[in-house]
Amino acid sequence: PMVGCSDPAAEVCVGTLQAFDPTTDSTVEWMCMARQMEGAEGLLGLGELCNSHDSCLSGRCRPGKDGSYCTRTCVSDLECLEGGPTMVCVDYQPIPRLLGSGAIVRECRKQETCSPCDHDNDCFKGMHCVQVGGPSSDDTVCAYPCTVDEECVDKDGGFLCRNGLSVDGEPLTTCAPNACD
Repeated sequence: PMVGCSDPAAEVCVGTLQAFDPTTDSTVEWMCMARQMEGAEGLLGLGELCNSHDSCLSGRCRPGKDGSYCTRTCVSDLECLEGGPTMVCVDYQPIPRLLGSGAIVRECRKQETCSPCDHDNDCFKGMHCVQVGGPSSDDTVCAYPCTVDEECVDKDGGFLCRNGLSVDGEPLTTCAPNACD
């Protein structure tokens, strides 16, 4: 897969998901596309807060705990270091597949709880997307799973292991997801 273009000031690397029906494998096709504005001047770098994909040098802006931030595709954690100490390279499946295997995109992401999510794939490795604010709430965030309070001591998001609900309404326990502001 392509993870960068030869002239980042003039073009951006874009992945197009190819998924035809739920029974076939999905893939990602990468291509370099010309930027809509000339030059990279004024564009935001990895980890910087952003409002839209167009504001990032990489062309990728993702929701985070403290607001949306610029991200980019990667091969290893080393490529993500400039985005800050919590930024790591993770496998991301844009569209989970019921049958067949789903395409995997590697992307620099912040390893933190309380990031907005729609499903577990939006969260960092091992985290779950959980409801906050009760069963009738539409608010969902990423949180670490746990079985006892001691598992939450070194985790971002709180020191208590609490009962909650997954985005599918299934009961689970996570490290204080309702501590999010």
